[in-house]
Amino acid sequence: MKKYDCFYYEHNGMFRNGKTVEAESAEDALRVFTESSPNEEYPTVRIEWGWGILGISSFLNPNYIEPQKAEAEEKPPQQPARTDGSVGWYENLGENSLSDRDILIAQLHELRTIKRCVVCTIIIVIVIPIVFSVIR
Repeated sequence: MKKYDCFYYEHNGMFRNGKTVEAESAEDALRVFTESSPNEEYPTVRIEWGWGILGISSFLNPNYIEPQKAEAEEKPPQQPARTDGSVGWYENLGENSLSDRDILIAQLHELRTIKRCVVCTIIIVIVIPIVFSVIR
């Protein structure tokens, strides 16, 4: 019998309730794990064995219960966007309008992302070639 490490797994990378079981195969380990510690919250069971990435299998959790979705609320009819370029992302929110502070924070976050891209481009295009030319 082999030892298998079994975890309940969410697609966002969260593991929970890990346990080591002994079984003949990964399918048997899945059956033993889901019977010994059932969990209805996580959609996937991840089973690992041996060394490296070749010893990993993911299975659907047989105990998983799909969360009920709330009934769709009535949404106000959306108007098509104007083509004069004056419509920003914050104007399409309808009743869920943001305060000026929230809009500023969102714009600053976008500017930080752009700044990171520009800095990385400068490093790749200018700094790295200069360093390699000095080293040679």
